[in-house]
Amino acid sequence: MSLISATAETEDALSYLEKETGACWKAALDAAFGSAGFALPVQDPPASPEECIWFGCDLTPAQFGRLEFGLDRITAVALGHLLLSARGRPSDHDHHALHATSHLIGQLAASLARNLTGRLNTSLEVADCSRTEKAPASPNSFTIPFGAAQGKGHLLRVCLPPALLSAVANPSSSAATMAVVPGSRGTPRNLDLLLDLEMPEIGRAHV
Repeated sequence: MSLISATAETEDALSYLEKETGACWKAALDAAFGSAGFALPVQDPPASPEECIWFGCDLTPAQFGRLEFGLDRITAVALGHLLLSARGRPSDHDHHALHATSHLIGQLAASLARNLTGRLNTSLEVADCSRTEKAPASPNSFTIPFGAAQGKGHLLRVCLPPALLSAVANPSSSAATMAVVPGSRGTPRNLDLLLDLEMPEIGRAHV
């Protein structure tokens, strides 16, 4: 395969993943907030990935790597508080809000994995999703705009593991012997469980 062909296939795969991720993110937000939508603080997007809070979602099979999603801190916290309020579980703790946001990101990753299952002929799933300590180093990234308000929107940063991008660019070379599960775009299956979660307790001592 020529370098030109390989580059074209990689660019096509990156474009495909950007489109699929955007659709899954919109579906997750629509399912969480419904027709009422949501309003986030208006602000300029962060200048660099280091200014974001990052959430890492491990894929299975493990050879596909880890998806990583970044939001600026104000947006990540505000989104989590809105999610908690929408479910009748408001909290004064930003820690709880970020916990809720990580669940929403997990639903996005799970939905994207289901959509990729058919293309890769591999049963792709998300094993875990949690906050990460530092910005990812992957050069394969893009941003998804959302929640536009007063002319300014918010950005979800997405960093792709090289193995996943390579598999999407060359699906015939992925693990075709794995079981295939039909993927479907739309409402994430576990959104009803999104905020039916146990919040970490703060300030309670047990004797």
